[in-house]
Amino acid sequence: MTEYPIAVLLAGVLLLVAGRKLFWLFVALSGFLVGIEYAPFIFDINSNAMLILISLGLGILGAVLAVFLQGAAILIFGFLVGGYTLSSFLIDYLGLIGPAGEPAIFLAGGIISAVFLALVFDWALIVLSSFLGALLLSELSWTWFPYPVILTFIFFSIGVITQAVLNRNEL
Repeated sequence: MTEYPIAVLLAGVLLLVAGRKLFWLFVALSGFLVGIEYAPFIFDINSNAMLILISLGLGILGAVLAVFLQGAAILIFGFLVGGYTLSSFLIDYLGLIGPAGEPAIFLAGGIISAVFLALVFDWALIVLSSFLGALLLSELSWTWFPYPVILTFIFFSIGVITQAVLNRNEL
């Protein structure tokens, strides 16, 4: 993802400040990121162009579901983003679990996230979009800041506070 730093920066900032307001964007970005991360393993893709096309397709599918079938989008993409963020955080950032444990971590994160979104949609959307935005932004900083976990929590806190303040009348 760091091959496109401007796109990652823009996506991360949008998720931090407007993840709840722009639900369709959150779902589209989630689909795209999951596609980029996992499509090469699922579909045995060797071409970057094919990877981008599949990921864009997942993102567009997510946006369409978010607009027309919000309930389905909540469960499907809540599951995907929860699995993606938990496995990224525990494996890529903290190195606590090896790649062999990734399917189980993805499944656990997905289930927790989907249930969280189904029960408390607004706050779950704020928390998940802030965490996903924070992961994207902290990924950009690995070259100049040696502690991406700390930066992730700083960005996450900024996102939750910003969205809570911007949406305080609706929560």
